[in-house]
Amino acid sequence: MKRTLLTSTAFIALIAAPLAPAFAQDQAPADKPAVILPGDDVNSMDTDTMGSDTGETMTGEAPAEEVAPAAETTEMAEADDSMFFIYEEDNQYRSTKLVGHTVINGQDETLGDINDLVVSADGQLEGVIIGVGGFLGIGEKDVGVRFDALSISENAEAGDMNLVLDTTREELEAAPSFVTKEEQAANEQRKKTIEELGTDSGMTGAIAPVDPNATEPAAPAAPAE
Repeated sequence: MKRTLLTSTAFIALIAAPLAPAFAQDQAPADKPAVILPGDDVNSMDTDTMGSDTGETMTGEAPAEEVAPAAETTEMAEADDSMFFIYEEDNQYRSTKLVGHTVINGQDETLGDINDLVVSADGQLEGVIIGVGGFLGIGEKDVGVRFDALSISENAEAGDMNLVLDTTREELEAAPSFVTKEEQAANEQRKKTIEELGTDSGMTGAIAPVDPNATEPAAPAAPAE
């Protein structure tokens, strides 16, 4: 029995011997592990390994960015300068500081307050609208004054601004009222309506134009008792 067992074992070993190399190749790892010696640079080995895996050479330098041509940069800067501005210059004033500000004369007499600004289509500041007369806004009238007639002095650090107009309060109150485009259109429409009514009723004669500065007639006096 023992001899039979030994014989069977020897027979199986003879059969399995030729298959051992093929089996070992199938079970072997795909990559041979790298052996790191004390003098080796690990970072350099990682970079080299990445380069060999991707098929590219790693230099460690970022690709250079394309630089825009100098001419194109100059053109963009010029376009920005013609459209945008950043700083308020010494000879520039914001509308929020002008509107509502009091105008005085050389004798430090209060003339009125700026109610509005008039700007032309080409960006020029034509003038200011000053409200004069009245009391607490009642009975006040608007007078247009050319901007170059104002003398402006400003202390930016203290936040002070003086608007001086070389005139008197009486002269400003006697000046003609400022008439807006809407008021002009309304006056023309009123005049046209009056003329049409006069024609329909057979009235003849010229219709006097509406004077925006005309004062209302005084009420007749009450009869004496």
